[in-house]
Amino acid sequence: MATIEGNVSQLVGGGHVRWQLGVSRTEGKSMAIDLGDLNGLTEVTDLSRSVGPTKMRASFGRAVQSGAQGSWYYPGRSLGGSKGLSNHQLARVIVIVGYLLAGILLVKWCSCVVRSYLRVYLLASFCQCLLQQLDHKLANLFTIMAVCGQRLGSFSSTMATSADVKELAANNPGLSSVKDDATKEYFLQQTMLRVKDPSVSLDFYSRVLGMSLLKRLDFSEMKFSLYFLGYEDTFSAPDDPKQRTVWTFGQKATLELTHNWGTENDPDFKGYHNGNSEPRGFGHIGITVDDVYKACERFERLGVEFVKKPDDGKMKGIAFIKDPDGYWIEIFDLKTIGEIAAAAS
Repeated sequence: MATIEGNVSQLVGGGHVRWQLGVSRTEGKSMAIDLGDLNGLTEVTDLSRSVGPTKMRASFGRAVQSGAQGSWYYPGRSLGGSKGLSNHQLARVIVIVGYLLAGILLVKWCSCVVRSYLRVYLLASFCQCLLQQLDHKLANLFTIMAVCGQRLGSFSSTMATSADVKELAANNPGLSSVKDDATKEYFLQQTMLRVKDPSVSLDFYSRVLGMSLLKRLDFSEMKFSLYFLGYEDTFSAPDDPKQRTVWTFGQKATLELTHNWGTENDPDFKGYHNGNSEPRGFGHIGITVDDVYKACERFERLGVEFVKKPDDGKMKGIAFIKDPDGYWIEIFDLKTIGEIAAAAS
């Protein structure tokens, strides 16, 4: 089949369009083909005509009528055959491709510059961090050397005065200087006091001494209750009763008040021995306060019973008060206790 190329060029006769062909690629000659009557047409979308063994097909948009001669033509488009680009369109494509290539080269150049600056910055940061670490290590080394020098310098004097350190095992017969690994998790958790009336005791230890109730355990079969008090923050205690029990027994130096049911209403109950009268045994518990004198002024206003006020007796700055069951409580502060016990130290 032949490939036909050409342009609509002229109106022939009473409205016939002539298809002016170039050279047929298969037959090597020119020919003109009459496409038919186009009078009254403004839109032509598909024209075809078979001429002998050669079939021509043309697809295009709007046919334009111009001038007094009424010639018909279709500008800027080849009829049939392969569609090509005009010189102007080709130039635009070349310019666009050039811009794209230039943009790609610019992006690559910028990325190379950024990577170079980033490498330099990272190298500088690494060197600075390395120097800081080295300075820190050297400072630690010098500190360790200084401490070792001080310890070596004081070794002889320590050996000479070790006999004066009262807490050494050598100065306390029966004191073991070697701790069994089995005891490394041990700590003092509670001191138990039996009380007559828990409502009176709880008021004293919470309102007067500022303790909180950490946990209450009621043993109905044995008819007694345990009240665990201390200075821990109860907001951190678990809500689950069992877990709160575990949490309570994990706190250090708590006070356990034991109430045997019915003692608060028993007229024949005389109370418990406080250990400070014959036969003497238990002595007291101790509470650290911020200021002994201010604390004792407050205790007096609250009607607390005193065993010893701060300025009574030979040991000034220490007080003893009683709880509702008569147990003694020592009151002291950290500002004066060192001086009070200096002679005995």
